[in-house]
Formats: sequence, C-alpha cells, structure tokens
Amino acid sequence: MDIDAITAALLKKTLAAWQRAQPPPDDLLELDVLRELGGQSPAERQIRLHDWINQVARVQLQRSRRMAGRPKTTTAPLSRQKTAAAVAADFSHDNARLEAWSALYYRYISDVRLSLDDLAQAAAITPRHFSRRVQTGLSLLADRIRREEMAAHGRRRAQQLRRHLPPPDYARLFGGETLLQQLTGLLQQEDVPRMVSVEGLGGIGKTALARALAGRLADKGNLAGIAWISARHEWLTDRGELQPVADPARSLADIAARLAEQLGQTELAGLPPAEKLARLQPVLAAAPHLIIIDNLETAEDLAALIPALARLQDSARFLFTSRHTLSRYPYVHRLPVPPLSLADSR
Repeated sequence: MDIDAITAALLKKTLAAWQRAQPPPDDLLELDVLRELGGQSPAERQIRLHDWINQVARVQLQRSRRMAGRPKTTTAPLSRQKTAAAVAADFSHDNARLEAWSALYYRYISDVRLSLDDLAQAAAITPRHFSRRVQTGLSLLADRIRREEMAAHGRRRAQQLRRHLPPPDYARLFGGETLLQQLTGLLQQEDVPRMVSVEGLGGIGKTALARALAGRLADKGNLAGIAWISARHEWLTDRGELQPVADPARSLADIAARLAEQLGQTELAGLPPAEKLARLQPVLAAAPHLIIIDNLETAEDLAALIPALARLQDSARFLFTSRHTLSRYPYVHRLPVPPLSLADSR
C-alpha cells in the first residue's frame, strides 16, 4: 500500500465504521503488514486489520502511560465508571501524547462506549478540545501505521530480492566479516571496476561470502534485483562426499538464459546468447542490479564468457567466485580470500 495513502482521515472512517458495525473502506486491506499476519479472504483480512489496529493503539496507550509515570493498568475497564476514571487519570498528567492516545482509544476502540460529552467531562475539558485530542491521536496512529508499513515494505522487498539466492549453508560466517565489509564497499564504489572476482582455494568460503553479501544487500533494499547463477558442477555433502549438481550453468548460453529468466524476460527464450544479453542491457540500466556467478572457473570458454558479460558492466555490477584468478582481465577487480586464521578456525 502507498504510504502516503495512510492518513488520519482514512483511519477515522475505518474506526467509525467498526464502531457502527459497518464495513470499513477497503484501502487498508492492501497493507503489507496484513500479508505478514496471514489471511487470504477479504473477511479474514478485515478481522486481522481490526485486531492489529486495536493492538497498536493499546500498546501505544500503555507505552505513553509508562512514559508519564502512570502505574501499570489495564486498557479495558469493565464499567462506565471505571472508564471515566481511566480517562480522568490519563488527563491528569499534562502530557499531550498520553491525552491523544487516551482520547483516541476511548472514543473509538474501548469496549465500553461513552459519548463525546461524557468523555470530555471525564477529561475535564470541553467536547471541542477532546475532539482535538482525538484528531491528534488519529494522526499519531497514522504515523505509527506508516512506520510499521514501511518496515513491512522493507521485509517484503528483501524477500523478493532473496528469491533467487541459495539457502545459506552456514550458521555463522567465521572470519569473514572484514572481507564482507570490504566486498560491500567495493560493490558500492564508483571508482573501482564494476566486476569483482572473489578468488581462493576450493572450500575456503567464497560462496558463503557471496551469499552473505547478497543477503546483506537484499536487506538494505537499494537494488532492483539480485541474480544468482551457479556454475557449480558438484557439492560436498556433510559426509565429505562429492555429489553432482543438477543442471549447472555450463556456458555463456546457459548463463544468458538463466539471467533472462531471473530478470523476468522470459520472452527472450530461444534468442542467441549475444542477442539475449543485448536485450537485457536496457533492463539492467533502468535500475541497479547485482549479478552473482558462483564457481565461475567451472564454466566453459571463459575467454569468451567474461568479455561478453563485460558489455553489461555499465548497466549492472557483477560478482564472481572462482578458484582461478581473473587477473588477465583489467576490468575485473580481484579480492583474494585468505585461509582462515587459527583463531577463526577454532
């Protein structure tokens, strides 16, 4: 949902509709927060939206009470008298934020309904001034929901960016944080080649480093897409046995096909590799992308592959992992991965 569409006016309509037991506007049903909470049908989403917004308001009211030094108390008094007493207590601290959350909560959310006049009398202010507190509370609620939705946007965006990444095969990247920071910096600098090769012995952690980097950049959400293409032919099991990998990318044609598929350009299927890559260039140039090719040394005809991919480097950044050095290509920045130190290997 568009963050700017989450307004105090929309929330007022929604809360007022619930108060009258009427269907609220559908706008808030598109919140990414609701997708995380589950619920497929509109009716399910309406229930989850109602419960979630009420919970947000209750949490913020209790937090404001704690900040004002009020003793811990429930937000759900069971009688009109206790409700009026709770409002009076909230308005006795000369705390604008607490008054706003309290006015909002008892005007629209509390199970015990008091009229505007009764609420204003409990707060010892005029109905007009109480309505202003309610409006401030609606603005605070809109701001809180916008923040929650922005966070949900970020999580959803990171999930989308991770969809082509392999699952991590490590619980912790031992000894790799310094390299990870260095690699992150290289891929964000403008004065270094846009192709980076992570090089080192087999099993030293090159793939884990690339996977950790991709995950970190996905969490930042600054990229339009991350492609992961594996040229690995085999992998080492937990028992130390080599197992073949099904359908690895072996050639330029394979890599171009996988790249087109991951970028959503399936209509390019059947075109020659060079034409595929040429058609992908404007797609990559439209927004920042990172393309990772793992175990590059196992791909066929590197002499043709690297120059072909280099034609895209003005439009995207490339990260390779390889056991063999790519030092003969001046437009590739090399990052050697040293063996683990004794301390990191323990």
